[in-house]
Amino acid sequence: MGRIALPILFFLCLVAGAICTTRYVVVVDGGSSGSKINIFSYDPSNPRDTFKRSSPMVTLAPGLSFFASPGATACITLTGTAGCVAGPNGTFADYLDAMAYYLVEQAFPVRSLFRLYATAGMRGVEAASALGIYSSVYDRFSSTYSIDDPISDVRTASGTDEALWGWITANLAFGADNTLGTLDLGGASTQITYESGGSNTSQTTSLQIEGETVRVYAQSYLGFGLDSVQLTYLTMLAERAANSSTPNITSPCYPSGTISVASAVAQGMFKPAAVSILTKTFAIDYIIGEADLDACVRDFAPVITSIAPYGTDADGNQLRPFFAYSARPPVASRSPDAYLAIGGYSSLVAPTGLPAGTVLPYASVVAALGSSCSASTWTSVAAGASGVRPFLARRCEDFALIRTLVEVGYAFPTANLTIDFLSLPTWAPGAAYQLVTSPRLIPGPSDSAYPFKVATAVLGVAVAIMAIALAVLIPMLLCPNAVASGRYSKLKTSMRLR
Repeated sequence: MGRIALPILFFLCLVAGAICTTRYVVVVDGGSSGSKINIFSYDPSNPRDTFKRSSPMVTLAPGLSFFASPGATACITLTGTAGCVAGPNGTFADYLDAMAYYLVEQAFPVRSLFRLYATAGMRGVEAASALGIYSSVYDRFSSTYSIDDPISDVRTASGTDEALWGWITANLAFGADNTLGTLDLGGASTQITYESGGSNTSQTTSLQIEGETVRVYAQSYLGFGLDSVQLTYLTMLAERAANSSTPNITSPCYPSGTISVASAVAQGMFKPAAVSILTKTFAIDYIIGEADLDACVRDFAPVITSIAPYGTDADGNQLRPFFAYSARPPVASRSPDAYLAIGGYSSLVAPTGLPAGTVLPYASVVAALGSSCSASTWTSVAAGASGVRPFLARRCEDFALIRTLVEVGYAFPTANLTIDFLSLPTWAPGAAYQLVTSPRLIPGPSDSAYPFKVATAVLGVAVAIMAIALAVLIPMLLCPNAVASGRYSKLKTSMRLR
């Protein structure tokens, strides 16, 4: 019997190893407007070449920060699902149930890695409320999936985290053997990230990727995002008008023509914060636009170069003007003048006709931005959909921010500069890739998960009944591919997730 049992046992272990090669990780990108759920798969023996998205990204709305207020309820929606998944007054418990049930629907295996990183929306939430939200997430998922540290695995990501993960995501999407730097642009901040070839600085982070240490320079400038800079520039223009003989704003950064502030506000051409500056902080009558990008860049430059130090950012770094960071470390790349532009950059240039995913000389980018700006009129803004009018009204201004950041803020030599605009809806692939390619970060099963080691450990147990028992137990113990069930059975009837 023993002679039969050993071969059977050895064979079962090999089979178990074969069916357990695929592992999974979910990274939830907790944005301000919704949580983007991303599931990836990989083979732990070769994560670099096997890492891939295993299902399309879906968004669960609203964002986590919405539930920071005690007793908050909302219509909870999920991509691909009609209506509210838990009725019009869904609670945060319903929100987490919807997330859990989606993972079940996607056959996300138990014991797989689970990470949730929130961003801008949660940075403004009080610490006690944020802790309550993260504790609820941990309590809901830690018994089913692998959350190793409730503090580091379910938390608010820093601006540097986003920059680093965006850099990894962009380089994964670009697919080059040589890493390229990334430029990211959001509503409140802007980031530059690249592999550093110099000595470590306070902005340099050592990443463990694929078992190697990579020094990456990542700098986030809070206050230099699209929305923040618009308000700073508008305030500067309004102050200039207030000191003139007529309370009118004249700027090359606005659509050509003249429009009354009352008409622009009535047509929804400005966001509430901008409306407050125009009508309450200052009493501006008219806005006279010239739609001239070159002139706009010259008018816009003081916004970047003359902002005085103030406060600290989310990482505790003192905020300073760009020129204070002019001594950046050198780029460790065979293409130091090539950058991947992500985030707000790619969405801003979409209307210009510049092709995404194509390496473009900076001169071509400038020409396309200038042409699109000069075509902007108040009439064309009014003809746009109501939700996009504020963005159409500030198109030239946003284009000027791109050029000012590149030419003044970062002070890039532009002669050989190339930019590739990539549309990346989330940095989650970068976060997951770093996790699964860094051995020290992968909790995973213990060494007993490897079939040959299991076989060695049980060589002395040469009985047929043990082999039969292992035929059932090995897939359960070694292969984390069993899907959570049972506790979610009622959700199929209570939530409209199909």
